[in-house]
Amino acid sequence: MALAFLIVFGSDMFLGMGLFAIMQFLAWGSIAVLSGLLGKKELYKKIPHLVLCLYAAFTGFLFGFMVSLNYLFIGGPFAFWTYYLGGLLFDSYHAAGNFFFYLILGPILIKLITKEKARIDRI
Repeated sequence: MALAFLIVFGSDMFLGMGLFAIMQFLAWGSIAVLSGLLGKKELYKKIPHLVLCLYAAFTGFLFGFMVSLNYLFIGGPFAFWTYYLGGLLFDSYHAAGNFFFYLILGPILIKLITKEKARIDRI
């Protein structure tokens, strides 16, 4: 959660801050908690790589949906659906990027993180 806050705060310091920062923090935090559960139980070792790639894509859509919820509170359901549907193409790009980055980098990062965790456990 701390990393989620730092990412949102850091990017918003450069790109501008608004009420949407709250929803960005909640979205990053929710995805971090969901992903943390996969790591804590080491479920990622039992789940096929392609399914994890689909999970990565899902998080792209989930992030876009959660950030769009800001407009539900500000402008009501019409404003939410207008904003969400208007950004669905971008969310699709985000999801595709997540899918392909995880497809390629997932196994490499898992090996690195596993090595680092073993090193830390020895200390």
